[in-house]
Amino acid sequence: MEEHSNSFEEESRQLAERYEKQADGDAQGYFESDEFETIIEHYLRHGSYRKALSVTERGINQFPSSATFMVKKAMLISLLDSRYEESMQLLEKALVFEPTNPEIFEQMAVLHEDNGNSDEALTCYDRAISFGGNVDEIIFAKAYIFEDIEKYSDAASCLEEVLERDPNNFNAIYELAYCYDYLDQTDKSIDLYLKYIEFKPYSADAWFNIGLLYSRLEKYTEAIEAYEFATFADKKYVSAHSNMGQVYIVQEKYDLAIEAFEAALKLEPEKSYYHCQIGNCYKLLERYDEARRYFRKSMELDDKNAEAWFGMGLSYYYEDRMHQAMFYLKKSILLAPEQDTYWSNLGHCAMEMEEYDLCEHAYKKALELGGEADVFEYLKDFIYILYLNEKSDKAIEKVKESLFEWNNHPHLLVMLAGLLYDTGRTAQADDALEFAMGFDSSSYEVLFEYFDELENNAHILDIISRYRN
Repeated sequence: MEEHSNSFEEESRQLAERYEKQADGDAQGYFESDEFETIIEHYLRHGSYRKALSVTERGINQFPSSATFMVKKAMLISLLDSRYEESMQLLEKALVFEPTNPEIFEQMAVLHEDNGNSDEALTCYDRAISFGGNVDEIIFAKAYIFEDIEKYSDAASCLEEVLERDPNNFNAIYELAYCYDYLDQTDKSIDLYLKYIEFKPYSADAWFNIGLLYSRLEKYTEAIEAYEFATFADKKYVSAHSNMGQVYIVQEKYDLAIEAFEAALKLEPEKSYYHCQIGNCYKLLERYDEARRYFRKSMELDDKNAEAWFGMGLSYYYEDRMHQAMFYLKKSILLAPEQDTYWSNLGHCAMEMEEYDLCEHAYKKALELGGEADVFEYLKDFIYILYLNEKSDKAIEKVKESLFEWNNHPHLLVMLAGLLYDTGRTAQADDALEFAMGFDSSSYEVLFEYFDELENNAHILDIISRYRN
């Protein structure tokens, strides 16, 4: 087989040399149609596309009814010069001579796809199949189109059809795993990536994707193993090092996370993100001086990295250095005003500094921006700061408004009780507290969290004890 290949390569090289001599005027002669095709393929294999185009044009001059040369020229002028309209005209002309040639329809499909005409491309591929084109190759091409237009279910159907005929087509396995990922069929996706790895055990991309999927399933040990395989297959796979660091953070293994981000940093030392993540790890380890060193470097590399400014602010906040914390937290909000977490932490800081107007504004913004997971905590903090800002009536009004939205949540009821006790409306407060305790006998803890001065109130303790026993 190799000997035949070498012989063919030598033959095509000699034909190309002969052609070039004639083109330079150093020789004369005649080329058959198949010889032109061999010369074109020789130039294509060696990346000499302009030379290939020159041969196709001469081929058309010599064989004006050859659909083969028209298809080659259409492909080359669209590739080299984006002359799509002219390419399509050539293909339509080729169809006059060979109306059932599948290669013509395949090239038409490519042109339509390049121009964003997905439906027309798919139609041309179907016609190519009907005229005897390579079914597996064409269905694969259709799958790529469906992926591009985010029709992953249709793409998956195409790839499943390929695998029915060729279960070991590892390219189809990989692409189908990719589609299942987008279709939220995570277990199927993992199984296919693992099958792909049987063919390509050192595929860093496959191992990386498996790591992503295991992370999504919160199977963090398996995710780490997959990322380790990815970095073993490609030591410079920076995203695998970085993602490994993120998983270690979730596992609260901050020292290991630092090691992973340091590995990423060696590959991309000017990446602000990695410095910031290492800073976050040191912050979580309560090693604030080291954290600030990395946050500063992160900000030097990218002074618009809001997360670094935020992390710096928190490092000062945790050391009760509120003035410094306030400066960095405000800067983080200037850079990323849509981040509810930044606003809520600014609110915490302002509360410690007894800047209640700012605190009220910050919690209000957090409440507006917050997601479902956090908004209830923001609501309680906002109500409390209204109380601290001597706006008890507004706080009571906000609680009553929120009770309807939150279906008489016990935490809101005990906050209402606290506000009512503070304003001397003991009977109403008792009703609210008893109502809350009837729903949740531990809800009094929220009352004491926000109104700790009530912890030793014998009357309140008596009500609580009746519901706890």
